[in-house]
Amino acid sequence: NPQLLTQDNEIKPYASKITLTNMGSPKGIEIYPGQKSAGISFTLPIDKVITSARLDLYVSMTEAMQGNTNHIDVKVNGQALGSLPVAKTEITNYELDIPAEYLAQENSLTLEMTDEEFVCKIDYSGKQKILIDPESYLSVNGYNLELGSDLSLFPLPFFDKFNSAQTLINFVLPKNTSTDILYGPLMLASYFGTIADYRTVKFNVSSDTLPQDNSIVFAHPGQTVAGIDMPKKEGIYIKDHPYSRPYKNIFIVAKNKSAFIKAVYSLVKANLSTATDYLKIKDDKPELREAYDAPNWITSNKKVLLSSLLKNNQSLVTHGYNHGPLNLSFKAAPDLYQLYEDSGDLYVAYEFPLDKNIDENESGLNLLLSGAFLDKLPVNKKGLLENIWRLSGGDAREDKRHVQISPSMIYGDNNLELYFDLRLKPNTPCSVISDPNVKSVIDESSYIDLSKTRHFARLPNLSYFVGASFPFTRYSDFSHTVVLLPDNPTAVELNTLMNMVARAGNSTGSMVSYEQVVIGSDLFTKEPGFFDDKDLLVISNLSHKDYLSKLFDGSAFIFNGNELNIYDYGLISFRGGFFRGLRRFLSGDFRAENLDANRYVRTSMAWRGFLSFLSPFDSDKIAVVVTATDDEELDKLTDDLSNSKVNREVRGDITLISGLNKVMSFNVGDYIFSGNVSTSFKILTFAGEHVIWLCISSFIVLILLSYIISKYLQRRSRARLLENSNRQNG
Repeated sequence: NPQLLTQDNEIKPYASKITLTNMGSPKGIEIYPGQKSAGISFTLPIDKVITSARLDLYVSMTEAMQGNTNHIDVKVNGQALGSLPVAKTEITNYELDIPAEYLAQENSLTLEMTDEEFVCKIDYSGKQKILIDPESYLSVNGYNLELGSDLSLFPLPFFDKFNSAQTLINFVLPKNTSTDILYGPLMLASYFGTIADYRTVKFNVSSDTLPQDNSIVFAHPGQTVAGIDMPKKEGIYIKDHPYSRPYKNIFIVAKNKSAFIKAVYSLVKANLSTATDYLKIKDDKPELREAYDAPNWITSNKKVLLSSLLKNNQSLVTHGYNHGPLNLSFKAAPDLYQLYEDSGDLYVAYEFPLDKNIDENESGLNLLLSGAFLDKLPVNKKGLLENIWRLSGGDAREDKRHVQISPSMIYGDNNLELYFDLRLKPNTPCSVISDPNVKSVIDESSYIDLSKTRHFARLPNLSYFVGASFPFTRYSDFSHTVVLLPDNPTAVELNTLMNMVARAGNSTGSMVSYEQVVIGSDLFTKEPGFFDDKDLLVISNLSHKDYLSKLFDGSAFIFNGNELNIYDYGLISFRGGFFRGLRRFLSGDFRAENLDANRYVRTSMAWRGFLSFLSPFDSDKIAVVVTATDDEELDKLTDDLSNSKVNREVRGDITLISGLNKVMSFNVGDYIFSGNVSTSFKILTFAGEHVIWLCISSFIVLILLSYIISKYLQRRSRARLLENSNRQNG
């Protein structure tokens, strides 16, 4: 059989490269004067045998330290690896071999300063520091450990929570896959996204070919896939890879869409005993989700304690004078909006150490939200009376503060940073600087409260899509989403789809389980109402021109021959309907960016990105097309989205990425306002965005009021004249 791989029973070698970014430190490691040590923790896969390892550190110092030589002792799990002399402002690469016996599943990398002058120095300028670049990495080599054919180990061997490096998961589909089979891999891909956390997962979808790796096969009973006959009985099976040790194959065998959903749900929710190689499909499936109830999203209905945002290894207590900030990561619906004067409330109750060596005027608790400075909370209360009271021996300590948070600062992924910036007085003894027997405390009563915000947004907005897969994740199970694929979707298009739903699962913590999938021309034969109240997620490269042309009908995107163009609306155009054209004209929305967007599209040879527009089936819903000029470009898109710099540049309703992460975004099409606010508020918002019409409306209102007042005064004048005349005649 030409579709079978050659038999190979050799144990496969394992090699991996784990950067500091993979370990959860995207900024690398920074060491400041007065800091004795710094470090990071990392994990290694549970199903690998490590035989050798090497640590590559890229180290530099700031210009203010030039001329000094400092030494860093490097340790892994407390075992010394070597001492590094740091003397250059340029990045220097140090290679350190790590004996395999030093490593475990959970590990710590520690950097200790040995120079007393550096450790005892007090300098808060920020100009002196030693930098460990985030691209520093640990490379490990070894072998794959052969696991048993046991479903109780799932998600092993496909996903390992101890593996910090990117994970590639293989799905195998039959040749000419039917639509109902796709519900299985889509749901399972979203599940892997829910458990990935900060790790990156990617998918490789094969058609009728079994990769030389761990794979999950989806098929109907009795079907032949990659030369292997599927069981005739529905269920989930795990077996050894027939041609390559030590890999495993899981076979998910079901007869229809509903059965595939139940099969995946049975697999991920099973609580199995060991040595289970077959699982019966249970008659159970996920419950329908409500709007904005994603498990991972911070609620906007009540206060959320900061202690509930802690990870397993985090604490609200920090020790010593020099320590890292407390980073609390949380996810949220990206369409939170501030209604009038209402805003989010961050309440922080805190306690500084009571120590005579602390400069209480300069010290403070720094608060940052996703890199934006919020406030610096003082040690003591500010004000003349408070200072007098404190100097007279009274207690003037500040121990709590409410800080307003604008919803515009809340994104899909957020990081609340709390840092006790403890400043010591000059000439403080070195023994005090390195004393760990002090602690700073965030009280457990601290909370974040977004209950006064509303859900409101102008759509399309691609920054919402790349940040939180919104608007599809409004209902985290995709129950109000239709997934569209062209006829005979390519492997890359299927890979991209799996990667997109995994991102959605990672954002919401909920599996994609109630979407509708439509392939090819079936899209245009659905009964009336099928697409009502449904957003559209489309995965297609631009080679499917006829297919996309029908979807683009009425939008700002058109094909000129084989080339994508952006429509130029000019001063007045009724493309998309008379009322849309009238609205654009009356609002002065003449699409100034369309010409530039069209020039850029026409002069770019190869690109990938996103197009978004109002659904051609329901103008109150949104379509997002994940696309590229060809499969080669489309295949790069998932890695693009793992780059925070690229994510920050995505906005508007068209984003094009080309070359080495060059990002261009534009607003070119019609839009809607979506959310749970009143019609009057939408009118006020429209008026606020279009000052000209606000002025015109105000002028018209003034004329009407003037006319009414004038008529009233005229009647009043006539009445008084008549009254005077009657009085004189009387």
